[in-house]
Amino acid sequence: MQDAARVPEALREVWAEKKDEIAPSSGRSLDFTHPFSLEQNWEVTDDFVISLLSDTVVTINVACCRSITDESIKAIAAGCPSLESLNVWECVRLTDESIKAIAAGCPSLESLNVW
Repeated sequence: MQDAARVPEALREVWAEKKDEIAPSSGRSLDFTHPFSLEQNWEVTDDFVISLLSDTVVTINVACCRSITDESIKAIAAGCPSLESLNVWECVRLTDESIKAIAAGCPSLESLNVW
C-alpha cells in the first residue's frame, strides 16, 4: 500500500481518512466515487491507483481521472482477476492497449464503461 508521502497533495486528506476503509486486505470493493469521490480529480496517478489493487477487488471506478494511463489498467488486468465492473469513462489517456489487457486479464468482467 502506498504511503501518504507519495499520495498527491490534493488527495492526502482523503487518503488519511479513508486508507483503512479501502485497504486491499479489507476485501472491499475499490470504488473511487463512493463513499468518497475522486471523479474529475486529475491528480489521481497511476501509482495511487496501483497501490490500492488486490485480487479481491470487484469494482473499480476511476471515471474522469484524466491522469491515469494504460499503466494503471494493465496493472488492474494483471492484479484483479475477480474484477466484475470497471468504469474508466473520460480517462482520456487510455488506449486500445488498456481494453486488450482487460479483455485478457479479467475473465469475470461484466461491466465496462469507457464512455
